[in-house]
Amino acid sequence: MNDAREQAERSADRIRAELLATLRELNRRRHRAFDIRYQLGKHFALLTAIAGGALLVAGVAVAVGLVRARLRRTSLFAERVRGLLRAWENPKNIARPASAPILSASTLRKVAALAAVTLANELAQRGVKRLLRSGVHP
Repeated sequence: MNDAREQAERSADRIRAELLATLRELNRRRHRAFDIRYQLGKHFALLTAIAGGALLVAGVAVAVGLVRARLRRTSLFAERVRGLLRAWENPKNIARPASAPILSASTLRKVAALAAVTLANELAQRGVKRLLRSGVHP
């Protein structure tokens, strides 16, 4: 019987040693995961590529904004010239009527709310039918 007990103790000691080694490794990995210097050194190329991409995107956004602003200024100037020419040719009909949007924002909000209420109603009806079919009564 002592042999079985000694074997169980050896087995328990071995399992404890493996568990402690696993815990030490997990602790080491946790420290590494939160070590900023280690992570910067390990992933420097990736971080550099991400920063370069972000700078590139920001530069493109600024360039597009500048081009659009310049085009807006030139198109505004051209529109004013056309307006002056129209006024000169027909002084009684100077302004063009503004085009109204097809659907206003409030109309779209109302349609979205109606769709949401309809969906909620349909889901509630299906849920009640499923409960009644399963035999569960509230």
